[in-house]
Amino acid sequence: MSDDPASSPPAPAPGRSSSAPQRMDQPGRMILRIARGHLPDGTGPAAILTLRGQLSKAGRAVAGLETAIVGVAREGPGQAVLVTVWRDVESMVRATGTDDEDRLLTSLLSIPLTVEGTDHYELVTRTFAALPPETAIYVRIIRIRARPNDEAALIEILRQRQPRLVEMGLIASHLGRRVGDRGVETVTVGVWPDLAAVSTDGAGDPSGPLFSEELRSWGDGIQVETYDGIEVAPQLASVTGPSLLVIDDELRIVDATAGAAATLGWAPRGTHRAARPRPVCHRAGTIPSEHRQADARWSGRGGGTLARE
Repeated sequence: MSDDPASSPPAPAPGRSSSAPQRMDQPGRMILRIARGHLPDGTGPAAILTLRGQLSKAGRAVAGLETAIVGVAREGPGQAVLVTVWRDVESMVRATGTDDEDRLLTSLLSIPLTVEGTDHYELVTRTFAALPPETAIYVRIIRIRARPNDEAALIEILRQRQPRLVEMGLIASHLGRRVGDRGVETVTVGVWPDLAAVSTDGAGDPSGPLFSEELRSWGDGIQVETYDGIEVAPQLASVTGPSLLVIDDELRIVDATAGAAATLGWAPRGTHRAARPRPVCHRAGTIPSEHRQADARWSGRGGGTLARE
């Protein structure tokens, strides 16, 4: 699949989608990057799991790296993927350079991946239901090609599905979109504990998109890839204590403990590079500005579902 980094849609406002195309090279836009390639012969899920500690440690030194996922394909020996989420384009460019083979990033992360191609997407939304597990994960990458006049409807459907997927066991997901020569493409990277979690009765064939009836209008433009791998969020602080949120009458988050912030994917301010960050409580004045007083669109298996429609 060809990459078109010169064309990308704009970042949507919290809780909303947008379909107007805009360049990816504008500052302040989070980027979802998918690098495809292969690992050394014989590298399977067990070998990938042993890399988790070094990936997490190396990732902390890469400024702007929010999430890193390494997966080995279930179909095709040695085929692998490195999925990364970046705080902005500038951070990504500094870490990846201009090398099409991605030697700089894979060296920084100590991952023996030979990259054969990369795809870039503007990040539309993320869902966090739990912290990245220390065990192996099951990764599903679903690409859907949309027509320009129905892109907004597709993205809204993909958003609305998240609470149901969380109830099934979804750990995290990242939804991105880009505009290329062949139209608009969305991609969803879903992190699951295992294959059994997506085999729930009523969800449909686990080899395809779940609840596929909702996506029948785009059925001829859907591709599904599955991997076994690991996920790390290197910039999150190691915290202890309860995960608590304070919500106002408008369902806006006004206060959060450090544990809740980590579960939601927020790195406490000032602790990105700290060796031993303090488990302090987020007050309204220290919650990251992009989340403060934002609509609460978070789903948690332990505490039920909180969503504002």
